[in-house]
Parts: sequence; structure tokens; C-alpha cells
Amino acid sequence: MADRMNESSPHHLPNRPLRTGYTTGACACAAAVAACQYFLTNTQVHEVRLIFPDGHERSLDVQCCWREGTGCAAEVIKDAGDDPDITHGIRIRSQITPRTDDQICFHAGEGVGTVTRRGLALPPGEPAINPGPREMIRTNLRRLTRQGFDVTIHIPDGKRLAQQTFNPKLGIVGGLSVLGRTGIVRPYSLEAMEESFRCHFRVLWNEGKRRLCFVPGNLGRAAALGAKLISEELIVEVSNSWGVMIDYAAGFDLDHLWVVGHPGKLTKLMFGHWNTHSRHSPAAAPLLLNHLQQQFPELPSFSADDTGTVEALIQALTPQHQKLIADHLAGEIRGKILARVQHRWPVDVALCNLKGEIIGQTRR
Repeated sequence: MADRMNESSPHHLPNRPLRTGYTTGACACAAAVAACQYFLTNTQVHEVRLIFPDGHERSLDVQCCWREGTGCAAEVIKDAGDDPDITHGIRIRSQITPRTDDQICFHAGEGVGTVTRRGLALPPGEPAINPGPREMIRTNLRRLTRQGFDVTIHIPDGKRLAQQTFNPKLGIVGGLSVLGRTGIVRPYSLEAMEESFRCHFRVLWNEGKRRLCFVPGNLGRAAALGAKLISEELIVEVSNSWGVMIDYAAGFDLDHLWVVGHPGKLTKLMFGHWNTHSRHSPAAAPLLLNHLQQQFPELPSFSADDTGTVEALIQALTPQHQKLIADHLAGEIRGKILARVQHRWPVDVALCNLKGEIIGQTRR
């Protein structure tokens, strides 16, 4: 969920089938199982076979095992496959310490975060070891013994890497999250990215925030802040997943939603394209040109150089026409969003140029 903020460009995909990998949670499970095997047999472990949530067994390599206090520990190197996950190649250690009961309890070690805000899968105060990995670790340890253990997970580089993830926005402090509902990393998983967006929204909503702002990315964020439309902590990035996030937000009561971004993305919503990625929607410039020619026949003709991008189209207009058109587009986009959420709450739209300057917006 939260380890995918700095993805590399999908244009650099390898020219072969993409290789899946293992989640942080699966690696922590492998390390815990290896540590447990070493605890029980005093024999070094180099590979473990795990039961995954889908019921299949898979093997993971183990770097080393060692005695640690009254228990044992083991280390696994994460292999995220071909996914551009910033945690690929990190060291993940699980330390097990025997308990006097049969419980398996989890603790955040070095580089593993702690939950501080409501709205996530775990309550505040809990180590950021998600329910999926917890259950996977319990299941696999129970195959070996009924002994209870304290399981402490360490990610030595986790605190530094966490600053490049969604964790600071989600209120997870001190390190990375141990994630993985399935145990398998699917390269370039849109589902994982969208779940991060939903988590961010949910955290803010659970804190009583009812006036929020959706932006595609950094340009929209800069425009919203530069125009003082909203404070930074109320901005939720949605990338290209407008339909998914608008529909998700429609299930919550809000006082107001701002939508701020460049018309090259947002005008696609006018034409029913709610996933604005170029792989899932047509180029915005031809759509906008056709719309302007129909709605504003008084506009001067555009040259071929003016119609390649939405930015070029708008820059070709006079300043007066730029404001008129940008305000019009903002209103059209707002209308589409309001219709989609059935007018459940107020919406305003602001459009910016590539400098991050607001060029048009709605007026409630």
C-alpha cells in the first residue's frame, strides 16, 4: 500500500513477462518461520516453504539465522520481482522470543512504523504490521509448534525509506509498514496504489476532516496551495483514478470537495473518461478542441501548432478568452462530478496551467 510512491515509469517495462515478487509481509513471515525452525532444531535454515493466503505453498530464501537472547532471529532479502517498489532488496528480520502462553504477539522493531491515526486496518498504538501478514505468520508458525512467541519485525533501512512512502500522510511513524494481503507483489499493481489513496482519505475523514481536496499529483497540489484554496494536510492525491476515488468518497459525508489540477487531465472527466491515464482514455486536446468549436464558435481558428496539447490550446487564446474558457471547463467538470455523486455534497473545481497558476474555477 504505502511503499509505491516513487514508481519508475511504466515506459521502461522489460520486454518480457513481468516477474512477480513477495510482499514485505511474506518476507517477514519467512524470516519468522526460519527463526522458529532454528529455535526448534538448532540447525541453520537457508530456505523455507510457506502456506500463502491462496492456499499454495511457495519457497523463499533465507540469508541466515542466529540466537538472540532467549529466542532466535532470521533475515530475508525482499525480492519484489519486476515491481518498482522502493523496498525491493531491503533486509527484513524477524525475531522470535518464547512466551509462557500460546499467544503470538507482534511488535515493531527498528524501521517498522507505529500507527498513530484512526482509519487504518489497525488501531492507534499498534505496530504497522497489517492483519494479512499477522495471520500468515500465525498460520505458518502454528504448522511448527503450539509454543507462543513475541514476534518483533525489524527493517534496518525502514525509517529512511518510509519518508518516500505514503506513511507520513497516513500517520504511521517511525518506519515502514509490513504489508501484503496475498503475500504476492503484482508488478505495477493499480489496486495497491488505489488502496493507498483510499487509506489516506479514510484517515482524514476519521479525524473529522470534512473539507477535502483531490488532486492528480504535485502540480495540482502546488496550485491549490499557491491559491490558498485549502491547507496541505487536506489534500488527497488520486493520480488517474478519478472514478474510483469519487465513487469511494460518495460513501462518506463531506462538507465540500475541491478538485484541482491541469485541464489536460481533468477535462477528460467531462467526456466520461474517469481513468485519465493515457492507456485508458483518449488524448484530451482533440476532445477539448471539438468541444470549444461547438460551444464557442466565435473563437478564432486554431493553427496546427495550437492543437497538440491542452496547454497549447489554452495559451493560444487571448487572456480574456482563457479565463472564460477555463471557468467554463471548471463548471462542466464540476457538473459531471456532482452528477456522479448525486449532488451528495458541494464540489468546486479549479484548473491550473503548467506553472501551477489557477486559470479558472467555479463559483458556488
